[in-house]
Amino acid sequence: MAEYPSMVGTESSAGSRESTILTTDIVGSTALLRRYPNEMMGAMDLHDQILHAAIRRRSGDPFRHTGDGVLAIFERPRDAVLAAIDAQREMRGAAWGPTGRLQIRFGIHTGLTRARGRSDFFGPALPTATRLQSAANADQILLSDVTAERLAIDRLQTPFELSDLGEHHFKGIEPIRVYQVCTSDLPSAFPPIGGKRETANGNLPANLTSFLGRERELGDLGRMAHESRLLTLVGPGGIGKTRLAIELARSLESSFPEGAWLVDLSALERDSEVWPAIAEALLIPPLPGVEWRIQVLERLHDARAILLMDNCEHVLDPIADAVTELGSTCGSLFLINTSRRTLGVEGEALYQVSSLDSGLQDGPGQSAAVRLFVERGRLADRRFQPTPDDLAIIQRICANLDYIPLAIEIAAGHLRRLTLENIENGVTKPLDLQTSNFRRRAGRSDGKRRRPAAIATGRVRRVRRAALPRADSSRRDRDFRRPVAGRCPHNDAGDDRRGRRGFVQFRQCRDPRHHPRDHRRAAASWLRDRPESAGSGDGADRRAAAARRGAANP
Repeated sequence: MAEYPSMVGTESSAGSRESTILTTDIVGSTALLRRYPNEMMGAMDLHDQILHAAIRRRSGDPFRHTGDGVLAIFERPRDAVLAAIDAQREMRGAAWGPTGRLQIRFGIHTGLTRARGRSDFFGPALPTATRLQSAANADQILLSDVTAERLAIDRLQTPFELSDLGEHHFKGIEPIRVYQVCTSDLPSAFPPIGGKRETANGNLPANLTSFLGRERELGDLGRMAHESRLLTLVGPGGIGKTRLAIELARSLESSFPEGAWLVDLSALERDSEVWPAIAEALLIPPLPGVEWRIQVLERLHDARAILLMDNCEHVLDPIADAVTELGSTCGSLFLINTSRRTLGVEGEALYQVSSLDSGLQDGPGQSAAVRLFVERGRLADRRFQPTPDDLAIIQRICANLDYIPLAIEIAAGHLRRLTLENIENGVTKPLDLQTSNFRRRAGRSDGKRRRPAAIATGRVRRVRRAALPRADSSRRDRDFRRPVAGRCPHNDAGDDRRGRRGFVQFRQCRDPRHHPRDHRRAAASWLRDRPESAGSGDGADRRAAAARRGAANP
């Protein structure tokens, strides 16, 4: 390639050289191809003609097709940008037919590349350009800070401007500052691009709702933070550990220049490795041949930062090992954990998170629990204006729910379709709530992880009907077909619940050592030993055989 003053001009012994990569993609091409299978072929031909002509006119080489896009290489960054602008203008003036104009997005990056064969290239510049292109909106041209610097060195007047979109993080590459190409005749207003914008160090989520009734707890935790740099918030599910820990980290964040980082462990399988999740939260790109543990420790070794690890109960052993090593290796790191059980590591300061204080006045004549119900109720029904009598009902509902914040929020959400009286009549304890239509904040458990049995959220494990015989059409056993109930075999405190259509249901017990399969075995044993199963005849034989199958296949 010819010499160009804006390039570094270095060429390694392996033949790598700095070049500018342009990559393109058609937005919504799959949907268009499904809707216009024949017309899309002609539209793609026109798309290729316009792109190739624009690239070659600016001395570029379209060396590879990517299905519905093109990869091109340029010697001059300015030529790559002008080729993208030319292509956008020609796309807008072409006659497209039934498919309409194809909307293209562009990514441009300057970096090292190396020739592969006669007509292909590879190198670090390609994935970065591809990440930029994937993050762009339709009709948007994005380029990296490296390309912007090379353009600044090029003193030629350019017919475009660059808009700084800030530093972003993309999967697999280092953080980069992103710029948008703007011209007077092309759109310049777009939604936020993909990738994570690094507006400040850390990744704490923004508050979507108000934080009520925890001022005393925040004060206590703030004082504990001066005495220990390892805090664990302990409590049952739904009690508010995560929200309290986030608010604590937010209140301390100004004292930690490296920011506060939230590591959500809820989606991990039981006892799985936690270092990859920590690295992902810290936005550390993978390095071939380097363990995640080493990368995390190197990143945090001298960092004055907060690391908040949420939902530790199902990965206690791995997280305890990680916390111990992080605490001993990273002397300026402040660690906050939330869990249903303690980690049991040296130096761990424990804080038991309790329900909302029923006597804490957080408003005029209202407890914190009542105010929480009222505010969440207004989110469900903007016309909700409780009267003094309604406030009394709300107080009773909160008391029935043991003042558990999550349970109160779920109950308030039912105001969309129920009255306060109906909610009060249907709720006598937290486990009565139906949570199927209530979802926690984005990023929490997606249901793929097998959760431990000790969950105080009211979920019920079912023993499938395989443990029950099918009723004979000619001889129906009414005693056997009626709903039955069972108790946790390990905990006398375990509650039971009647099932429907012959299901056996077990309320989950509160002991985290009990696995749901223990409940299935207990159900099979209960069916086998129940008094009604004693007797003779085909019905009893079928019941005994079904119970044995359930025990053999827990």
